[in-house]
Amino acid sequence: MRGIVIFNPGDDVTQDLKWLSERFRYRVLGIPPSLIDKISKVMRPLVPLAYPHKDLIDFIKFVSQALNIDHEVAEAICLASCYVSPILALGSKAQTSLKSIAITEVPTKIEMNLQSWKLHLRIADYSILDLYEWSTSHAERIWEHEVNVESMIAERLKAIEKDKKRYWRLERGSLEPRTFLVYLDLIQALWRKTVNPKVLSKYDKDLASACLAINVAAFIKPS
Repeated sequence: MRGIVIFNPGDDVTQDLKWLSERFRYRVLGIPPSLIDKISKVMRPLVPLAYPHKDLIDFIKFVSQALNIDHEVAEAICLASCYVSPILALGSKAQTSLKSIAITEVPTKIEMNLQSWKLHLRIADYSILDLYEWSTSHAERIWEHEVNVESMIAERLKAIEKDKKRYWRLERGSLEPRTFLVYLDLIQALWRKTVNPKVLSKYDKDLASACLAINVAAFIKPS
């Protein structure tokens, strides 16, 4: 899967969807359940996604309320983790919402031609794949009786800062920096909102930890 598409229904992303579909026609683009009926015609490479488990509904609701983000955004973050796939954010509203809970961002100073988009979205895939197993296993510490949350946060932030180095090519330009992608981590995002991540332990460990991978969201802005 190339990525999971997220947008705010209030934004007109028709052209952005067309751009993605035409240029990545051989890779699946996942559409979360809450957005399926917001697209006039869902056909490949656009593919409707399903919740891996019905209990995910309550977990997504908690994330949305705790972080004060739209349901569509919380849903995309959780599904992206479950499907081990990056988020492809279309439109200013979804991008602004994601940025509000981002841990850090990767700017680009270069002109993003099609070759650059394909290269760096492929690199985003590597970010997800390489961070997934470690970050979800690491998240399971929340269910331990005694856990040092501050230490967990520091370790996860260190992993993100190390991964950011993959995108060094985007610094080799002279354009005004703009956001290419942001790193997302529900554990750190909750902590920054003064919500102790231990509250997650009320949910089933296997279900919740599958949603707690460190992930990335690429901000799609076709030239």
